[in-house]
Amino acid sequence: MSINLANVTISIHEFQRISKGEYNADEVKLASETTLDKVNNHIKLRGKNKVSLSHAEVIAIKEAFVKALEGSGVS
Repeated sequence: MSINLANVTISIHEFQRISKGEYNADEVKLASETTLDKVNNHIKLRGKNKVSLSHAEVIAIKEAFVKALEGSGVS
């Protein structure tokens, strides 16, 4: 499945859902244009943290986070 980075729209609730955890020592990637998935979340077996994200995907996630914050009333 190809994700169109220009159409990424993620809600603040999705960011909150993905950030709930015991350690929160991970990265997020796009599972779709509206959902996130955890990657590189191995605390003790760090050798398994091998997922690489493109710069374009990282920027799309950051821009979606800013839009989600703005949509929640954060100026």
